[in-house]
Amino acid sequence: MHHSIAIAKLALLLATAAVSCGFFVVAHAHARKSCWPRERDALLALKQGINDTDGVLASWQKLRHDCCRWTGVACSNQTGHVTELDIGQSSLFGQISPSLLDLHHLQYLDLSFTSLLGPNGSSVFPDFLSSLHNLRHLDLAHTPYSGRVPARLSSLSNLEYLDLRWTSLHGHAPEFLFSYKNLRHLDLSNTLFSGTLPRQLGNLSNLRHLDLSYMQNIHTADVSWLTHLHFLEYLDMSGINLGTANVFPVANTIPTLKDLILGNCSLPNAKQPLTHLNLTKLEQLVLHRNYLGHQIDTSWFWNITGITHLDLDETYLYGPFPDALGGMTSLQFLSFAYNGNSATMMVDMKNLCDLELLRLDGSLAFGNITEFLRKLPQCSSNKFLSVYSNHNNMTGMLPDMVGHLTNLQDLSLLM
Repeated sequence: MHHSIAIAKLALLLATAAVSCGFFVVAHAHARKSCWPRERDALLALKQGINDTDGVLASWQKLRHDCCRWTGVACSNQTGHVTELDIGQSSLFGQISPSLLDLHHLQYLDLSFTSLLGPNGSSVFPDFLSSLHNLRHLDLAHTPYSGRVPARLSSLSNLEYLDLRWTSLHGHAPEFLFSYKNLRHLDLSNTLFSGTLPRQLGNLSNLRHLDLSYMQNIHTADVSWLTHLHFLEYLDMSGINLGTANVFPVANTIPTLKDLILGNCSLPNAKQPLTHLNLTKLEQLVLHRNYLGHQIDTSWFWNITGITHLDLDETYLYGPFPDALGGMTSLQFLSFAYNGNSATMMVDMKNLCDLELLRLDGSLAFGNITEFLRKLPQCSSNKFLSVYSNHNNMTGMLPDMVGHLTNLQDLSLLM
């Protein structure tokens, strides 16, 4: 009997210990999910320098102890440390505080589209951001920062995402990037960097998204470094003079490309024969404002049936559209406007069931309106919304069958 009682007491003791330990673990885990006081104070110090007329940071209050629940703040479930600060896309203005440096575990920082100046109200790039060594995501798009990018920014070697578009930052063709081996997304569009695009950009071998468009003072005659970007999906080099660069054969070595945007690049033509077409995943091709000036049907891209968006405005291609257009069944957007009334459109497009917009303004040499409209998509699930064929040399009458375009919202056929 005494032996049984001893066993029962031992079992009760173990159960009590297990419950106690379990309670301790749960309580401790819960405590760690709460915001750390030092990090809460750092965020409150940041708020002090910000004018928040729209109440974006209304939840940032000292009496609300768990800063992990504040707007724009996210914390690690394991440690409770602040890992994300997303206050971009807002009307915040004022000054950004170096108190951010107390967020030692910060990985994600988005200040885009804010008007937060540096300490003392300066528009110079806040150098202290270079000390946030755990950052993986930095978005400063459309912020008021200007001047040279500090060399210390290269110390952010963990960056995977960097967006500096539409800032007034400048410097030699961005050498600070060369240490960013993990970078997957880079957007420098509409910045003031100058010089020749460095071949070392090819060392950023993990890039998926690269936007260098309309950088004010950048030029290049060599894009061979692109062949090292084996995972690249998005490339925009619009506004950079590529007249002597062998851009299409180089792009053809990147089979992962989905978006190729080369507007206003002084491209000489688009009829180079690509003996083995690797761009089978291409969805968006933008070539507008390049004087290509050759027969439209000699272009290399007509057999890429997965293209959804094709922009050929102001390319001055001429002659008849190829029949291959009728087989591009993924096409949603086709714009061929302002091309000098030198092309013809006789292609049967009845099977282009995903087509939503067709724009041919100022591009067709002649055509019959009746035949043209009869060859537009005629699918039961028609998505066709808009067709613009203004200022073309077309004749004829509107046929009754226009009624089959049940989703049509805009039809413009001004002579």
